[in-house]
Amino acid sequence: MTKTIFCSKCRRQAGFTLIEVIMVMVVIGIMAAIAIPSFRGFTDSSNVTSATNDLVSAFNLARSEAVTRGTTVTVCKSADQASCNTAGTNWEQGWIVFVDNDGSGTVNGADAILRVYQSPGGNVVMTADANLADRVIYAATGFLASTAANDEIKVVAGNSQLNVEVTAMGRIRSYRP
Repeated sequence: MTKTIFCSKCRRQAGFTLIEVIMVMVVIGIMAAIAIPSFRGFTDSSNVTSATNDLVSAFNLARSEAVTRGTTVTVCKSADQASCNTAGTNWEQGWIVFVDNDGSGTVNGADAILRVYQSPGGNVVMTADANLADRVIYAATGFLASTAANDEIKVVAGNSQLNVEVTAMGRIRSYRP
């Protein structure tokens, strides 16, 4: 017959000591303190790039549709994504692209909305020069029918910024200042 001996010193201990847990928490805290500012900058840069790409996409769509359809197409800022908003110079509220049959620069009657762009959200601020304050109108030739010429919309979040330039010929260029 085998005898089982229980010895309190013979048992193996499992788990962590309080000192080990505190050291791990200190290391995690230091790593988080280093990573969070970098992550915030990355997030700002990503938000600015995304908003800029959406805006450039809207202008390119408007120019392409104006030439394809042989009519005026307008991009205007819009808070409700159904009508143009003329208050202020901020485009971060969102914008719409629509066929502007009468060239008025506003959505009315027979005008068809081609694409709706929601607000980029976050801390993105999009401020336009005076000529781009409300809308950009493309004629059937693909050139601008509005008064905007070599004007810019600045897209900013935190320390990250991109500018979107609209030329008189209707071309769009985005760049870091």
